[in-house]
Amino acid sequence: MIRKKTLKKTSKALVSLLLVLAVMVSLVPFNLTVSAEESEEAAEGSQIYAFLNYIDMSRPADSSDGIAKKADYNLELVFKNENVKDSNYFAGPYTDFADTEFVTTTYKFDTSGRPNPSWNYDQWNPNSKTSKDVLAPWIKDASRKYKDKDGKIQTNVGDNIRSVNFKNKIAPKSIAGWFYYCRYLAKFKNFENLDTSKC
Repeated sequence: MIRKKTLKKTSKALVSLLLVLAVMVSLVPFNLTVSAEESEEAAEGSQIYAFLNYIDMSRPADSSDGIAKKADYNLELVFKNENVKDSNYFAGPYTDFADTEFVTTTYKFDTSGRPNPSWNYDQWNPNSKTSKDVLAPWIKDASRKYKDKDGKIQTNVGDNIRSVNFKNKIAPKSIAGWFYYCRYLAKFKNFENLDTSKC
């Protein structure tokens, strides 16, 4: 008899507890929608766009001959899934690069300990070893000229790239040579948006 009463009380308490929990759960708002950012599919191939943007807008204007001083440029390389220029736009868009393996360099040291760069051309047709074919397009942009410290006209803007921003999710087939010549690159932003599973 005592067991039955205890069992009855326990059952009532358990039912009451379940009812209280059910009411509490119904009061908590659940968001079952997936945000656009979470559902964003990684852009591939020609859907990937690269831009060069000024890091700050306090740059001096280009000189009258259209050739700027190298020190004037402080750039960020931005990868996006749309062909839209930002307000701090410098150059681009660069397209059709995401499936290409660009040049990389290995260094061998000579007897005096100095490094000698060796370009790796293995993945290209030996008849087309031009800088246009083997360098990422934002590294050697002929439309962006500057004078180096000796007054020579150059087009390599790699030294002016200080940061890289993966603004949207991208899935290239190769990133080989993307940052070649970027000797002063110091920062990567939104690195989680770079999907290298296809590389």
